[in-house]
Amino acid sequence: MRFSEEELAGLYDVYRNAEYTDLRETYEPGYRERNDGLISGINYINNVEEFLSPFFSFPISILD
Repeated sequence: MRFSEEELAGLYDVYRNAEYTDLRETYEPGYRERNDGLISGINYINNVEEFLSPFFSFPISILD
């Protein structure tokens, strides 16, 4: 059994809006900061690659 498109839209209608975030922060301190970090994206990939580069010879293949 699957959700209809209308049911799915209702589930995510207010997901992560200000009211939701405030409520979740009440029960899960630190949620807002983590959520903001997820929304802003990863901005340190170049630093990680630079740090790791002395330990590898290129091209490399890494399994996630």
